[in-house]
Amino acid sequence: MDDQRIKKLLDKYPEKSLTPEETAELDRWYQSFDQATDDEHLRHLPKEELKERIFSRIVREAQIGKKRNLKQYLGWAAVVALVMISSFTYYTRQNKADWLPAEGVAEIPQVILEVPAGKVIKRVLPDGSTVWLNAGSKIIYNKKFEGSERWVNLEGEGFFEVTPNLAKPFIVQCGTFQTRVLGTSFTVKSLANINIFEVTVRTGKVQVNNSTNILASLLPLQRLSIEQDGEPVLSTVENDRFISWTTGEFYVDNQTFREIAWRLEQRFGMKVIINDAQLEKLRFSGDLTGLSVQQAFDILKEIHPFHVQYNDSAIEIRN
Repeated sequence: MDDQRIKKLLDKYPEKSLTPEETAELDRWYQSFDQATDDEHLRHLPKEELKERIFSRIVREAQIGKKRNLKQYLGWAAVVALVMISSFTYYTRQNKADWLPAEGVAEIPQVILEVPAGKVIKRVLPDGSTVWLNAGSKIIYNKKFEGSERWVNLEGEGFFEVTPNLAKPFIVQCGTFQTRVLGTSFTVKSLANINIFEVTVRTGKVQVNNSTNILASLLPLQRLSIEQDGEPVLSTVENDRFISWTTGEFYVDNQTFREIAWRLEQRFGMKVIINDAQLEKLRFSGDLTGLSVQQAFDILKEIHPFHVQYNDSAIEIRN
């Protein structure tokens, strides 16, 4: 079945105007999709801007309260979560899963965890996986990881140790980027305000994709980085210091001054303003563990001179 045909049938579904033959056709299409290989699933991942529409429809349909078979619900949830057709129109069946309240539902149960400045938080997820969240980071996830996949939405920086489950992939969503694994450990850094996205693998194998393509398959100590909406850059790291922040250490490894300023903001709760575009692009490496914010800037100034002004509300950096 081609994309235009899928679109036509899905457009008709919420209006309940499908014929029995069309309903059977749509069911057959879903069954064939459900049997697709992992890479084929990845080619159909949805765009970020449609996610709110998807979940708002799930909520709206769940509020109707008509009981359906749980297997049917999970099947259509998988379609909603994974399939991107040419028109990017998505729908889900009228039903409710057994984890929703019995007498109607206002929203899909989610957990929202935000980390304040100066803190690192460790959290065990519903499947037994563990995440460490760096200061200033935020995750949102389904309370019980219901459905055919384990979805986590991340803003900031997180280190994940994922419990293996070959039948239920673990996906970290960061804007239009997704990191997909079955069971491994890796870091994801998604700093939307400074246009940095980065995945580094500690153990196992990870697939990274955007809304339309698979960008890379990464093995241990491999990294994929994207900055300023540029092209993906693949590199190799020498050790696992990229997770040192989970134990309170502060290493910088060829990171831009712009990113280091963000990390200092989150660690010390102080706004850092760099008033020079060229300074923002400078890269530094070194160990800033245990230093105050002033000591950290003093060390960085030894590598490349710049001026620092400490104000009550912010720290200003200029050439």
